Amino acid sequence: MIRFCLLLAGLFALACPVGAADKTAVAPNAIELMLLGKWVGGPCMGTWTFAADGTFAVENYSPGAIRFSGTWRVSMNALPPTLSFVCKASEEPNRIGRCWDVKIVSLNEQAVEWLDLDEQHLDERPDHYDRAKQ
Repeated sequence: MIRFCLLLAGLFALACPVGAADKTAVAPNAIELMLLGKWVGGPCMGTWTFAADGTFAVENYSPGAIRFSGTWRVSMNALPPTLSFVCKASEEPNRIGRCWDVKIVSLNEQAVEWLDLDEQHLDERPDHYDRAKQ
């Protein structure tokens, strides 16, 4: 009887995913943790800041050096991982509400590279950003 109860308890534990009761508490994955902070791109690529609360801010983007901000998340359902953005505020009104995805092709403590899926990359080279110096 004790063996049966232990087996039943074990099966119940496997059937209930960890955190099933609290759907709002989702721990950031390793890629999201590495992205936190400020990243500096080349001319017109902007400076991107990723916050732990799932928001981002960009400044000095495009020849007009515009600013915009919104929310971000990383999806790990395919390789390479997908970084998704939703613009919530912008100096360019047509950018507000826009959603777009990039594929993270390289990420380490010093640099990140992504390929924008919404833009035509004739040379297929990813955008490169360096971590801002503290």
